[in-house]
Amino acid sequence: MGIIRLGILGGFRNKVGSVVGASWRGLDTMRGYPKPSSKAPTQAQLDVRAKFKIVTDVITPLASVIDVGFKAASKVETQRNVALKANLAAGITGISPNFSFDYEKLQFSQGSLENAREAQITTVTGSKIKYNWADVFNDDKERPTDLVTLVVYCPALNKWVKLQNAAPRSAKTFTLQMPAGMMGNPVMCYISLVSTTIKNLASDTLYLGTLTAI
Repeated sequence: MGIIRLGILGGFRNKVGSVVGASWRGLDTMRGYPKPSSKAPTQAQLDVRAKFKIVTDVITPLASVIDVGFKAASKVETQRNVALKANLAAGITGISPNFSFDYEKLQFSQGSLENAREAQITTVTGSKIKYNWADVFNDDKERPTDLVTLVVYCPALNKWVKLQNAAPRSAKTFTLQMPAGMMGNPVMCYISLVSTTIKNLASDTLYLGTLTAI
């Protein structure tokens, strides 16, 4: 049974006839009740499902980072939905039905804040990765207090290392301790920044390259 909360002109929830009402992010929504289909999915439908699964599997472990990095880019949709669309557009590669994800195109943050300038990565003995960057301020949005987010992905183990608010932009360096189990494996390194003075302002994601933890 559907419930009309604000009279005949108000929103409603649950099923009424062939439609379903709900509230989503403060908006009253209505959609048609899905009908089961006996038709086999087309290849195009299978391709869409495959791409969605690939990207969903990639970004799910990064949910906490995406919730901050995509806050400015999300208006009505959730941060994760916007990130899903962005990574579908940028990261999917291959020809049907053999799709894969290009991790160099990963986006867990999106915005107009200037990213770390002249950023570089080097290995440090003890399974550590040292990030270095410059703090030249050529943009009126940049501040020394902008906070750095570091993300590392190990393809061989399908494991992530995430560190939000690792250091302020002004620090110009940070050494990230990797899990011992990643030692000897190639890892892909990324960086982004978020403002502490302008609400919901973040940078795009920057891929810095791949190296092997020693």
